[in-house]
Amino acid sequence: MRKSQANSLAFFVVRRNKLFETMRIRNHIGESGKSILEYIPENDADREKISAMMRDGKIPNAPSQRVPENRGDDGKISFGSKIVPLVPMEEAIQKFIEAIALAGIQVPREKIKICSLSPHEPTNLPRGKMAVYCFRLGDHVLKIGKVGRNSNARFRTQHYIPKSSKSNLAKSLLADETGPCPNLNEENIGAWMKEKLDRTDILLDGDLSIEVLTFLESFLQCCYSPKYEGFKSQRS
Repeated sequence: MRKSQANSLAFFVVRRNKLFETMRIRNHIGESGKSILEYIPENDADREKISAMMRDGKIPNAPSQRVPENRGDDGKISFGSKIVPLVPMEEAIQKFIEAIALAGIQVPREKIKICSLSPHEPTNLPRGKMAVYCFRLGDHVLKIGKVGRNSNARFRTQHYIPKSSKSNLAKSLLADETGPCPNLNEENIGAWMKEKLDRTDILLDGDLSIEVLTFLESFLQCCYSPKYEGFKSQRS
C-alpha cells in the first residue's frame, strides 16, 4: 500500500482516560480531512462503557446523530465512522419544502406540524393526518419512518413492542449488542424508549399526496442518517 493510501485510511492508537483505561481507538481521516475517532470495544466491559456514554449523549465528541455499527479490516466493531451535524428539524422542513418545489410541488408550511416529545407517551395519529416520525437518543437519530392516514398501530405502538411487527425500533435496539441498551429485554424495552428517547412527529395534512409523504421520509433520512434504517446488510 502506498503511503498516500495509508494516510487516507485508519490507524489504531491506545488512549487512557477516566472512562477508557485501555480502549482501542481508530483515528479515521474523513473526506473533509478532519479526524474521526472510532471507539473499538474489546470486551463486555468496554461495550458497557460505550453504551453508558451513548445514553448520556457523550459519544461521539462532536454533535452528531449517528454512531453506526461497522466492522473494520480486523473484524472489530467500531463506533463513530460518520459524523454529521445535527440539523434543527424546523430547518430541515424548510429545506424539504424548497427541495420538493424543484419537482413542481408546492407544500404550504401550514400543512406541516412539528410535535416534539421528551420523554414521551405515544398518542394516536390525528384523524386525517399522515406522519413521519423520528426517534432520537441525545444527538443520535435512531429511526425515521412514515405512516399513512390508516396506520395508527404503526404510529402509536408497534415500534415499542418487539414482536408486534417484522421490523420495529424495539427489535433493532435489542438485537444491537453494542447499542445503548444491552441489558434490556422484550418486557422493559418499551418503557425505556418512552423514558430515554426523544420523539419528533411531523404531521402532514391528509390531502397532500403519498408522494409528498414518501419524499419527506427519504429527505429526513438523508439529513439525519438514522442508525437503524433498512436491513442490517444495507447499512453503511
